[in-house]
Amino acid sequence: MTKPLLLALLFSLLLLIPFQPAVAQPAGDNEAILYMAYEGSAAGLVLIVSPDGYRAIPMGRYQREQMIASEDGRWLAISVRDTVDDVILWVPIIALDDSGGNTLFPLPITRAVKLGSFSPDGRYLALAVVGQQSLDAPLMGGLMVFDIFSSPESDEQAKWWLPLEPRQGQVMWAEIGDWIAQGVQFLPTCYQCDDPSAGEFALWNPFTEAITPGAGAYFLPDVTVLESTGEALRLEVDAAFPLDPGATGANVIRYLPAVRPDAAVMTLYADPRGIAWAQWVLDGQAVLAQPAGVFDAWVLIYRDGRVVEYPHGLGIRFVVGSTGGWFVESGNADGYTDITHIRPDGSDYLVSADGGAAVIRPPHLGRNLPDPPLPFPPVAP
Repeated sequence: MTKPLLLALLFSLLLLIPFQPAVAQPAGDNEAILYMAYEGSAAGLVLIVSPDGYRAIPMGRYQREQMIASEDGRWLAISVRDTVDDVILWVPIIALDDSGGNTLFPLPITRAVKLGSFSPDGRYLALAVVGQQSLDAPLMGGLMVFDIFSSPESDEQAKWWLPLEPRQGQVMWAEIGDWIAQGVQFLPTCYQCDDPSAGEFALWNPFTEAITPGAGAYFLPDVTVLESTGEALRLEVDAAFPLDPGATGANVIRYLPAVRPDAAVMTLYADPRGIAWAQWVLDGQAVLAQPAGVFDAWVLIYRDGRVVEYPHGLGIRFVVGSTGGWFVESGNADGYTDITHIRPDGSDYLVSADGGAAVIRPPHLGRNLPDPPLPFPPVAP
């Protein structure tokens, strides 16, 4: 199918928004969930893309702060802010498998929300919230869990609340980790303070009100985690490795075998040009890095130690890794955005749409790696 025909199909779908049902299946493990807002219109589009193709779900345009999807790819949660009064109006829940939806209302006046995790069965949503009971009331923060099937019209929408007491005069809310069988992982952090530091998650079971201080899992800021294996990447500056004159920022990629403060950290790649970002690709078999100030090449770093410079055209932006490579976006001659899947030996055009692609849920990378996965060989100065 040609690009003009695909564009016509997408715009036809948008015209049918009030009548067009969503696709009748959730997103699979190897699929990425993307959102593209149509500039200058009230329309938006969810794209569920895989290395083999895509599905499109027309939906409204959201003045959004955050969007997350459940691990099973069934539910989409959005925080919607009123930019005039600077409050969170509501948190819509949208089904990606045509099984309904809901709208959640946190505090009477909600100043900020951090969307956290859906429960393993997808029925509940945990989020961190800061707000007020009234304009005259003090700010309060804590964790909330909603039953996403409860009626938004009820005065008693089913929810559970864990208030977090202020510390040193500062309102507290939390970083939220995974929702495991024992409860929700959370780490109290200061609201509107500096970036949070590393720490061990606690566990909150909203249904029994039990709190377990040590969950055995940790929050580390500024890491890129391969969820299926627990391995992580972190960009750092290391004076032992060279840095070109005028280059700034990180010059090494650190490899962490686990997200723990005491994990043995080693360097898997160094670049004197600097490194803008590093992401997991190829189902976790490799890392893709963007040298700083370089706009027509990536660096592909394999677990066996191979390093390959991967040239590409100008104006191509990395979106997210895939099981067979990675997805990118680029502008086309018609003024729209092409979504393309890149393989180490080629590429496949998928779809064109309007606006830029925001990643709601990446594919579940790394599930086909051996246990334990092959570590990257260390790089010495």
